[in-house]
Amino acid sequence: MVRAACARPLSLSHSFSPSPQSVTRDELYGSLHPTTREWRDGLLSRAFRTMAGREAAAAAAAAGGGSASSPSSAKAFAHQWIVLDGDLDPEWVESMNTVMDDNRTLTLASGERVPLAPSMRLLLETDTMV
Repeated sequence: MVRAACARPLSLSHSFSPSPQSVTRDELYGSLHPTTREWRDGLLSRAFRTMAGREAAAAAAAAGGGSASSPSSAKAFAHQWIVLDGDLDPEWVESMNTVMDDNRTLTLASGERVPLAPSMRLLLETDTMV
């Protein structure tokens, strides 16, 4: 359904669909290097940051503060979907608690908090809920 909506001509939707079962938790959320203490983004932290930044850039462009040299960064989407397809594994779902509650914020192991933009949607597709 989401892919069909995004494929329509002139659609203002965007989706990102990683498979959480095919990567480790560090690859999904990100990790701190034990020696250098440098943060490395995972698939979801990068997607959340990119989508939130895209909405902020579009808002700045709409307010007249956008740069004419980066029109693609100012593209506004009506909906931005993160679709997680697969069984719900407590290992990675637990880290989504703050995203799915009223906070609507992804809290990373680095202590950083990445809020969902109003256009962002999270969809969990499962085969069974057992």
